Amino acid sequence: MIDLKDRSELENNAEIKTVLSPRRIDISQNLADMFMEYISEYHTEKVETNHVFIKISGDNQYKPMNYIDVDNLFRTLKKKTGIYVTPHMFRHTSLTILRMANWQPELLRIRAGHKNIYTTLNTYIHPSDKEITEKFNKTQPNLNLNIYNEGDK
Repeated sequence: MIDLKDRSELENNAEIKTVLSPRRIDISQNLADMFMEYISEYHTEKVETNHVFIKISGDNQYKPMNYIDVDNLFRTLKKKTGIYVTPHMFRHTSLTILRMANWQPELLRIRAGHKNIYTTLNTYIHPSDKEITEKFNKTQPNLNLNIYNEGDK
């Protein structure tokens, strides 16, 4: 689990933006392992911050990353890969995947930290055309009203 909590004014101006903080969210063992590997590799005795994501080179080495640093990192990744992605897209994707795994809307709202369920459902859940078609095809037999006589077909 990860605890999300407001730590007030931070040197990198980061802030928790969700209404329902602090909160705790579950993470996979795989993510926890990757997190611990990152911490053990980059958070050496030279690092004097409790921020997770730090600058690993340059004049401000070991200082917390800020919004511009993260934005620049993702721009660099786009140039190298041709794939446009933002950190916030991971939030949208994770909630969409959980919805596809049949999570109840209320659980999604709580995980997202939203006050209003409509924010979660209207802004963060993005069903694919394929998913919509699959759900329709699964439901279609229940929609057959059988209004035609056999001779009318």
